[in-house]
Amino acid sequence: MKVLIINYYYYPNMVGGTEQSVKLLAEGIVDDGIETAVFTYDGNEISQDNIEGVVIFRDTYNTESKGVRSQLMRCYNTFWNSKHYANLDTIVSHFNPDVVNVNNLFYMSPSIWRFFSKKKIPVIHTIRDQWLEFPFPMKTRCPKILLSSLTFVWQRFICRLSNKYISYVTAPSQYMMEKFISMGYFRNAKRAVIPNSINLDIDETRRIIAEKNLRSSSDIHYLYVGQLVKHKGILNLLEVWSSLPDKDITLTICGDGPLKEMVLSASENDSRIRYTGQLTKEVLKEQYIAADILIVPSIWEETFGRVIIEGNQYGTPVIGSNRGGIPEVLSETGGGITFQYDSLYDLKHKILLFKNRDVIRYYMNPILDNIEKYQNSNNIDRYIQLYSEAGENSLIK
Repeated sequence: MKVLIINYYYYPNMVGGTEQSVKLLAEGIVDDGIETAVFTYDGNEISQDNIEGVVIFRDTYNTESKGVRSQLMRCYNTFWNSKHYANLDTIVSHFNPDVVNVNNLFYMSPSIWRFFSKKKIPVIHTIRDQWLEFPFPMKTRCPKILLSSLTFVWQRFICRLSNKYISYVTAPSQYMMEKFISMGYFRNAKRAVIPNSINLDIDETRRIIAEKNLRSSSDIHYLYVGQLVKHKGILNLLEVWSSLPDKDITLTICGDGPLKEMVLSASENDSRIRYTGQLTKEVLKEQYIAADILIVPSIWEETFGRVIIEGNQYGTPVIGSNRGGIPEVLSETGGGITFQYDSLYDLKHKILLFKNRDVIRYYMNPILDNIEKYQNSNNIDRYIQLYSEAGENSLIK
C-alpha cells in the first residue's frame, strides 16, 4: 500500500501540534512497512527529499498579500489553483498512491478533495484545526461585510464538497467531530475519532512520577508551552501572573510568535518569569520534567491540545481552559483540571490551588492508569486499518 499525506507544513518546518502529529503518523506507518509520501507547500522551491524513510514533496505557495485585490486573489486561489494542481498531478503520477490523507489545508484549496476523487483515489480528511470554520487569516484588509459574505459562501461550498468527495473523516476529539458534523460537514463520510499520540515510554513515565511524588519544596514551578499568540491565551496568563504576590512560584514560557516582545518584557519586569524561546524536543522534555504544573490557557477551541498528553507523559498535571477538546482529553487522562477560559479569576484560583503538593499528586498519579491509550503505536494501527478499508472499498467500487 502507498499512502500520500497532505499537510501545509512538514518537518523541519514545525509550526505547532499539527506538524508533530503528522510527523508521528508518517514515520509510524513507514515503520509498519507502508510506503509513505508527504506533500507540502512549505518549500522555497519545488523539491523532493527523504526523511526517516518518508518521501517529502515540497511545493511553494506565496502567502504575501497587500490590499483587497490581493486578498480576493488569494481567496480565489484557495478554490482552485491550476499551477499547484499541475505540480501535484506530476507527483501523483510518480508516486501513485492508493489512499490520500489530507490534514491541514491552510491556504490549500478544499478542491483538493475533488482533485483526488476524480482520480478515483479515496480521500481521508483529518480535522487538525479550525481552518474549515475560519478559512481566512485573522488579520485581513478586506472590508468586514465582504469578508463575512465570502466566508458564508465558502462554508456552504465546503459542505457540498465534503459530502461528495470525502470517503472518511477523522478527528482527534469527539468534540471536534460533533462540532463539524453539526455545521454540515462530512455528513456522508465514514467517521473515526483517533486521538493525537505520543511515543510513550511507560517505564520512564512511571519513574518520573515516582520522583515527582518525592518533591516537598514549597517552590512550585509552572510551565507554558505553545505559540505566543493571543488565541492561545498567553496574554491572559501574563495578566493573571502579574496579580499574584507569591514569591515561591515561577513561570517558564517556551515558544515563539508575534507576542514574543511582550513576553520578554514581562520576564524582564518579573523575576519569577523565565522565557526560553523555541526549544528542541530534547530540551523541552527537560522543561516538562522540571515543571510541577503545565498551563494551557487557550481562548479558542483547540481540536485536541497535544501539549496536555506531552505534559502528562512527563508526570506534569495540567490546568487547561474549558475550550474545544481540552476538557475531553483531561477527562480521559485524569491528569488535570479545567478553568473557565474567559475568567481571569478562575484561572488565578486554579493556579493557587496547585500550590499545594497534595493537589499536584492527586492529579498526577492517575496519569499512569490512562496515558497508554495515547501510545503512538495504537494510533498507527487505527490509521492503517482505516487506510486498508478505504483502499479495499475503492477497489470494490
